[in-house]
Amino acid sequence: MYDEARYIRSTVIFTSKCWDLIYTKGPPQILQNLVDDKLETVGQFDVLIFPLLVKDFKGATRKMGDHWTILILNLGSCQWSFYNSIKTRRGESTDGHLVGANVVVEYVEKKLRKVFKGKYGCHSLLNKGTTKPESVTCVQQLPDSVDCGVIVCEHIENTLLRNPKKIGIYSKSKSGEYRSKMVSWFVDPASVRVKK
Repeated sequence: MYDEARYIRSTVIFTSKCWDLIYTKGPPQILQNLVDDKLETVGQFDVLIFPLLVKDFKGATRKMGDHWTILILNLGSCQWSFYNSIKTRRGESTDGHLVGANVVVEYVEKKLRKVFKGKYGCHSLLNKGTTKPESVTCVQQLPDSVDCGVIVCEHIENTLLRNPKKIGIYSKSKSGEYRSKMVSWFVDPASVRVKK
């Protein structure tokens, strides 16, 4: 039987500064505290969640701007999943945000090779090459919307609660409903129910 509270406890959500810290390699002490230390305790987790704000970077296929995406590593299945609410558009052949997410994948896998040292069952992560994240079909925001951060929050909730992934367009009314829900969690923390 699915144990919701246990699943949530076995999930770690990394800092939203993760991509920037890894890409710029620092400051070293902050990178150590916010990323590396968590990776060293990864054996106690099943799912690693990386909310990503990928900025412009060398090798980007275009100017990135400010856009939130989410990268999830399921250690049970050794599978990376990438969610982008504005998939490639305007005739682009490559998702620049996925290219940026690979910066995190490469860093994390390199660190995990040192941590695991053959002790963990996720052998595909121990290979010399980097695993390619699967770009998952997910809900898409409207072209004039700035709801990517809200969508990332909902993906995190869906991952924690194992809700099915929704596909379609994220309407303004849906965004408003979810924003209200998030505010209610801050105003009334007891409204967040987790089964024990």
